[in-house]
Amino acid sequence: MDHDKAVELAAKAAHEFNNLYCQGIGDPPSPPWEALTGAQHKGILEGAQAVLEGRSDAERHEGWMRVRAAEGWTYGTEKSFDKRTSPIMVPYDQLPARQRAKNANFRAVVLQMFTALEQA
Repeated sequence: MDHDKAVELAAKAAHEFNNLYCQGIGDPPSPPWEALTGAQHKGILEGAQAVLEGRSDAERHEGWMRVRAAEGWTYGTEKSFDKRTSPIMVPYDQLPARQRAKNANFRAVVLQMFTALEQA
C-alpha cells in the first residue's frame, strides 16, 4: 500500500478510536473524520506522521497545542468548539491521566494500523 494512504488510514482509525474513548470518559468528541475541516485533517495526519517518526506523546501534545493556539484556541475549563477552549491546553505533564492515555491510545492505534497496512 502507498505510504501516504497507509498514514491516512492509520490516522483516521486513531481519530475514530479517540472519539470513542472521549465518549467513554465523558469528554465531547471531535467531529467524525468525514466532517473534519481540511486543517483538522492536516493536524491529525501530522500527528500520525509524528508517531511514525518516533516523537513522544509529550512532543506530539506540544505540537498539537501550537497548532490549536495558532487557530485561536485557548485554555478553558470546558472543551468548546464554538468558543475554541479546551482544558487540555496545558503542558503535557499537567494533563490528567485519562488525557495522557488518549495520547497513548492514538500512538498505539497509529502504529498497529500502519504496520498492518504496510504488511498487507
